[in-house]
Amino acid sequence: MVNPVRRAISIAITILLLAMFSATAYSQDVSRALIVINSDGTIDVFLTIYMDASSELVASIDLPVKPIPGSVSVSPVDVIAQPLPNDTLAILKPRGVSKIDISYIGSINVSGGIIGAVITYPQWADNVTIRIHRNIALVSVPTNITTINIFGEYVIVGLAKGSRWDLEYTVAQPPTTPTGGTVPATTAQEIATAPAFAPPILMIVAIAGAGALAAVVIIFMRRSRREEPGYLDSTDREILRTIEKLGEASARDIMSYTNLPRTTLYRRLNKMISLGIIGTKAKGGITYYYMLKKPD
Repeated sequence: MVNPVRRAISIAITILLLAMFSATAYSQDVSRALIVINSDGTIDVFLTIYMDASSELVASIDLPVKPIPGSVSVSPVDVIAQPLPNDTLAILKPRGVSKIDISYIGSINVSGGIIGAVITYPQWADNVTIRIHRNIALVSVPTNITTINIFGEYVIVGLAKGSRWDLEYTVAQPPTTPTGGTVPATTAQEIATAPAFAPPILMIVAIAGAGALAAVVIIFMRRSRREEPGYLDSTDREILRTIEKLGEASARDIMSYTNLPRTTLYRRLNKMISLGIIGTKAKGGITYYYMLKKPD
């Protein structure tokens, strides 16, 4: 028999999605930020900024999430970007360039098994969207949001202008049976959407349109936590062996030894920095990584 609370939540979600089906989408020519909280707890940030193409320009922009050292990538290649203190980025663009794409790995901190990061709405942005993987169990929710949607594996949240979210979350893991086997996929999917917070976390979503206000409550389930926000697999340990062998190594050094893609490498480095396994130091404008402790 279907739980009546679950049925009520399912109906509420359906109503919300129908109400949002024709929600206003942002123009392709607006400056925007996309923040992706991945299934492993890491954060990827993607920015698109539009500037005056008629002149060479130097600008400083505030970033929605603090970047980890050395992870900032900019396109086109003739645009120069330099991270500055206070989570800002200096940009030098040549004449003729109007659209600039920036991506980087967001910095996270870990305390007592809870992962934390601060997300702020940049002054230059016309739209800030947060994409949260269903494997993420939220401990805190934003209080001022404009839209919410569900797409595939992600819950997609739009932040209101001027918002700040002191984000806290954990990484869930697939439930197991008493014998240690994995719960069947259908059961795991049901658990992922079940209203089982204790106490519940309520996300109140206000959608303004045509003078009307709609609200809905979406409840995420907090599934089993890991003591750590991630585990070290063979790729992580290969990176650590390289760092240990070299004593200290830049991202370029590690990539030459491991042949890992740049994005994958920075994501793994960020995780191990957050776990306190490796540290960073800057020399000659280059970030080097070194061992703080050997993992168990």
